[in-house]
Amino acid sequence: MSKPALDGLRVLDLCDLRGAMAARILADLGAEVLRFPLDDGTPLTRGGTATQYRNLNKSTLGEGADLSSLLDGADVVIDNRPETREVCGLADVDAMRSDKPELVQVCIRDFGMTGPRSHWTLDPLPALASSGALFATGFPDRSPCWLPVHLAHDCASVHGALGAVAAVTNRRRHGDGDVIEVSVQEAAIAGLVPWSVCVDDYLHINPLLP
Repeated sequence: MSKPALDGLRVLDLCDLRGAMAARILADLGAEVLRFPLDDGTPLTRGGTATQYRNLNKSTLGEGADLSSLLDGADVVIDNRPETREVCGLADVDAMRSDKPELVQVCIRDFGMTGPRSHWTLDPLPALASSGALFATGFPDRSPCWLPVHLAHDCASVHGALGAVAAVTNRRRHGDGDVIEVSVQEAAIAGLVPWSVCVDDYLHINPLLP
């Protein structure tokens, strides 16, 4: 039996539920994922089916885990809030890039890492609204329907996982890691909004989107 595609890869997951799918995908491909538990009691991190699903195949670190030593053996680190690194006692993106140039850093942000809204944090419903996906849901005379809860953030997680694999592949060739920046808004636009995909009959399928 052949080994999984990402066998031998170690991933440090510093995401709450909104970004947890990225490391879950890498774990499904055979990576060893060490999850730092970020349970603050809010609906985004509270235990339940959604939490169990997005954290499947991961190993949860215990309280007091030395993340600095774990980082020395990690290939990829994923976070979705800049303040998480401070909570975990880790350096920011630029400092970590300087200290550990071989590390692949995946940074999932609601509006990217720069710009006037880079410090904003979106709950699931506003994240879907910011992508424009709600415009095409429901009936014209009623309010939009809510799409599945974390769909916008899961779109970003898929992009983050793909970026991590690409960066690891590139590191095997050239030796250096990379910083992968993912905007939840842009990823959701690409994944959820029909007019972002060129299809010949989209006006027939979506007559309300002229």
